[in-house]
Parts: sequence; C-alpha cells; structure tokens
Amino acid sequence: MLYRRRRQRRGTPGTEGDHGSDLGFCSLILQADLPQLHRRRTDDHSTVDGRPSLAICDLPCATQRTRAPLDGGPLHRGGGSGRRGGDDSAWLALGCSCQDSGEDEGEPGDFLGRRCAVDRQGCTCRRVRHPGGRRVAVRPSLGHVAIADPSVAAVFTAGSTAVLLSAACDPVGLDPRGAELIRLGENAIFRLPQERVVVRIARSPDRWAIAAKEVGVSRWLASLDFPVARLVDGIEQPRTANGHPVTYWTLIDEPREASSQDIGAVLHRLHELPPPDDPRLPCLDPFDRMPGRLAAATALPEEDRVFLGERLEVLRAWFQEVTASLPSVVVHGDAHSGNVVRDAADRLVVLDLERFSVGPRDWDLSLNAMSRYSFGWWSEEEYAAFVKAYGYDVTEDPLYPVWRDAHELQMTTWLAQRYTESDRIAAEVRERIACLREPERPRRWHGY
Repeated sequence: MLYRRRRQRRGTPGTEGDHGSDLGFCSLILQADLPQLHRRRTDDHSTVDGRPSLAICDLPCATQRTRAPLDGGPLHRGGGSGRRGGDDSAWLALGCSCQDSGEDEGEPGDFLGRRCAVDRQGCTCRRVRHPGGRRVAVRPSLGHVAIADPSVAAVFTAGSTAVLLSAACDPVGLDPRGAELIRLGENAIFRLPQERVVVRIARSPDRWAIAAKEVGVSRWLASLDFPVARLVDGIEQPRTANGHPVTYWTLIDEPREASSQDIGAVLHRLHELPPPDDPRLPCLDPFDRMPGRLAAATALPEEDRVFLGERLEVLRAWFQEVTASLPSVVVHGDAHSGNVVRDAADRLVVLDLERFSVGPRDWDLSLNAMSRYSFGWWSEEEYAAFVKAYGYDVTEDPLYPVWRDAHELQMTTWLAQRYTESDRIAAEVRERIACLREPERPRRWHGY
C-alpha cells in the first residue's frame, strides 16, 4: 500500500521512496545483493541450467564513477577505497560506487570485480569478489541482469528486484535497459519507457493467486468498458520470475492524480457492478497480510510487535462482528488518489487491482475520508466533492471509527516490514505506532 501526502505525490511517481528512480541500478545490485549471491563458490564459466549464473547490469546510472566494460574492452582501474587486499590484481568498480547516493545498503566500493586470469584476451567472463573472499562467476548477457537461483531474491530490495526484472523480461522479449523503479512495496513496479510497458513483480512467491486475480479483474472490467489498467497483449499472464509472480501492463502516458470528485464517481460506478463469475472474488479481509508483515518486522522492538499483534486480534474480531450483517459489493480495497489517475488524454484509469474483493462499500469510502479527517491531505472542499460524486458520507456512519482504525493498522504494518530500509522509515514507523497507542495524537504521517 502506498500512502503519500497529496502535495508530495504530484510529479513523477516513485520519487519519494527510499529507492527513487534517479539512483543507478548497477550500484544497487552490487551493493545490496552480492552478499546474497555468494551462497556458493563457482568456477569462472559456471552456469546453471546452461545459463550464466549472473550477468552484470548495464542500465544507466546517474551517479556512476567507473563501470566495468561488458564487451571485453579496457579496464578502468579503481583506486583509493576501490582497492582491496588479497593479491596485486587490478580491481575496478562494477557499476558505480554511488558515494553521493545517501543509501545505507552498503559501503561504497564494497563489491569489486577483476578480469578473469584464465584467458585475458579471449575470456568473456569476470569475477565479482566479496571482501570476504567468496566469488561468483560473472558473464555478460546482453547488458542486463539474469540470475538463476530463486533464493537470491529472498530480500526484496531495489537491487534484488532489478535482478528479478531481467528474469521477467528475458523470456517475453522485453528489453529492461533504461528501466525505472517507480514503486517498491507489496510489489516492485518498473516502467520500461522503450517498451511502453510496466512490469509488476510481487514481493512474495506465494502471491500467484493474487496476480491471477489482477489479470482476471482487468479483463473483466475492460469487457465492461470500465476505466481500468490494461494488460499487455500477446503475453500469457501471470508469469513467474525466479518464483515471483509477474504481470505486464500497458504504460500510461503522463499519469496524474485524479480529483476527489473523480474518485467518488469511479467508486460509485464500481460499487454498482454485480460481482463477476470469473474471476471469483474473495471476501474482503484487510488483516490477511498483517501477521506476515509483523513476522517480517524482526527489527521492531518486541513491545511494539506485541502491541501491534494484540491490536490486530482486537480489530479483526470487531471487524468480523460488525461486517457480518452488512451488504457486500465489489470493492477496490485500496482506492486512494494514487490508484485512480488520469492519463495524457485525460482518461480515467484505475490501478492496483490486487485487493479487489467483495465487502462493505465503507472500506473504500473510509480510506478517502481519512485523507481529510485523519491526515489533512484533502481540503474540506475536496472531500465535499468526493461525497457529492459518490452520494454518501461514510463519516456519518457510527462504524466509521472501526474502518479508520483498521486502515491505520494496515498502513502501519505495511511500513513496519520495511523498518530496516532507512532511518527515515524507522522513524515513521515509530511515529505511527505512537499514534496507535495515543488515539488523540495528531496524525502527521508521511506517504511512502
């Protein structure tokens, strides 16, 4: 889930997160994920299932210092911090050192490469050496990353997802060069400007059913001429990349936030639709992912994890009790203003279909009411326009506090699983937990 302050969301999607698209993918791959790659020692020409075990990414890097050539050309020798002991070989930085990136994923120059000594003239492979002395064989492969070991992607970072991106693009003939990471949350979402495609990679390999539902929902709504994100034609979907479900979407030109009035009108139309026979939509369960998120948030103080777990059980019991007798409709599940946009031709488009389900309409409506009454992201006039377009104000319902509290817990646990990514995220998680402990505390939450 991605919640951002409304004023901050204007502009290029994805720039507010900790892994904005202005950072070089090469350095992120090397600095973030080579420790994951060093699970086995390999020979210079090692392959897995006939394919190189790793190929170096050659995507553009805005902060590069030196890059190892992929065509066997001359080496750019590293110096200073780019030199590591062990022998007198010439070392060079693969990708960039990103000394100015401000990332905390690794120290600049930690991961260095050297030319294979077996055949200096004819060999096309290189080695990447970790300071600990472990190695992994490297061979160029069309200038982008391909990795055959699914366990490498266990850590879902900007670097590991760039690896997954190449594994997702190769089999379907897409070129990942120039890719832009626009979101990193439950999914890694990459824009491929040259291909005019958006690639969506699920965080967990167990999300196949969710990805299949997204595909089915898009096709169902498109058949009704509903303004929905469209799948790329000619690709059987969903697919997997190293076990992670992947879907492919048509790129939206110059997307911008829809107005609050637009969101109200779209939700009114959606909630009027009868549930489809195919795909079969599940019942709304806003708590289904929370236990896994808390389990993943091992760096949280134990008292905070216990508090969130107890709050989860209380809110889930309340939610099940109050919703048992309410009428159900088709709900989006995450219908904030980042998931309803207008394209360059001013057409509405509904995005992020993975939470589609059948449940009370109040779930969708309450999230937008919070944009006004919890966070102040909407003005009074904007919320009034939303209510007028939909025809109902959910804040007048006595159950509104239940919806609000469930949303707040969902937002907090979503970010908690990213607790160790940066000091900024850790501070935001602590602030959100403090607000859950103190109901009257102002919600000065930042979007991610």
